[in-house]
Amino acid sequence: MPPKKRKEGLHLPPRVYYKHNAYYFVDVKRKWHRLGSNLADAMNKWAKIIDQSGKIVTMNQLFNRYMLEVAPLKSPGSYNKNIYQIQNLRESFGDMYPEDITPVDIYRYIDLRGKVAPVSANREKSLLSHVFSMAIRWGVMRDNPCRNVKRLTEKPRKRYIEDWEYLEVRKVAPLQIQLLMDFAYLTGQRIGDILTIKLSDLTEDGIKIEQNKTGTRIIIAWSDELRDCVQKIRKLPRSIIHSFTLFCNSKGQPLVYDAFSNGWLKTMKTALANGVLKERFTFHDIRAKAASDSKNKANASALLGHADPKITERVYNRKANKVQPLR
Repeated sequence: MPPKKRKEGLHLPPRVYYKHNAYYFVDVKRKWHRLGSNLADAMNKWAKIIDQSGKIVTMNQLFNRYMLEVAPLKSPGSYNKNIYQIQNLRESFGDMYPEDITPVDIYRYIDLRGKVAPVSANREKSLLSHVFSMAIRWGVMRDNPCRNVKRLTEKPRKRYIEDWEYLEVRKVAPLQIQLLMDFAYLTGQRIGDILTIKLSDLTEDGIKIEQNKTGTRIIIAWSDELRDCVQKIRKLPRSIIHSFTLFCNSKGQPLVYDAFSNGWLKTMKTALANGVLKERFTFHDIRAKAASDSKNKANASALLGHADPKITERVYNRKANKVQPLR
């Protein structure tokens, strides 16, 4: 019996579902197998279940080995993105034989994908190229068909969240999402880094953070607003016995990305449906707002983990300059 068409968790592999704060694999007999509450561990266990032979014939099997052996070695943020990206690649290339894929097939993919999401098309093409590179290393292929395929031209994202937009979305958000928004705005951190902050990282000097993408280590000094925000977060319902991360579920288990993502998407849908927001924005746009609203660009650059302040200015300064008319 084929699996039902899913409405949520579209980034997950076939027959894998997120339910009751854990990931499950449903076999052909419709028996549910618990994979774990952590996405990385769940995908590792899933890959072992569905591909026992180790012999690579199709792209799906090649993707499985990559997600089992290579992707988990990346930062948590990159690994989570790979899970979403690989699912899109599976839909187009999964049933194909690796040696049959040509540059024309890849151009066709990025051209079609680029009509909807050009940046995602480029990132997925880069991932596919790395998959092929590993395939050459494993003796599955002799050449990388992505090698001479050019990327699409990207335009820097310019979406700036106005203060009123932020506040209106915050009003319709659940309390935990509200506090995630506030924490992201006050600290300028990525969601992947926020979800891994431990209670032990809250020190007298500030909040210790090691940014997964760059490895940059910073201590965010306390301000009255930040301290108040953290106190509200710690008052959220949680099991004290099992709790060790700043953000967690009611059982005290670390808040996983899927649980956050579902909450954020529902909040955005509500804001759009209620008419309080005309144009959606991403949670990552809050990071850009934090940088754009900062009066001290040097401090904003340090907070975001940029070695070069020019990166902060070019990528994250989205606020329009107000000028006076001639008369």
